[in-house]
Amino acid sequence: MLLSATGDAFEDNDLRSDAAVIEAGALSDQGGLATADDDDWYRIDARAGAFEATLSYSVAQGDLDYELYDGSGGYLAGNYNHA
Repeated sequence: MLLSATGDAFEDNDLRSDAAVIEAGALSDQGGLATADDDDWYRIDARAGAFEATLSYSVAQGDLDYELYDGSGGYLAGNYNHA
């Protein structure tokens, strides 16, 4: 993960309504760029059943929080890691 003061390749996706549509492996292909103080929203097409995502980063690079919402915007799960 890279921390940067600039946006990533998926901008402008700072709001749920502007979520970037991604395919499997899309963030890995982009290097998983994250920016400090910038919320990013992504949308995936997931069918009912199991869903698996892997997020890899170094805590030394900063804080990474993530949340999962359903198609209606209902909160499903999240992780909050404070470096």
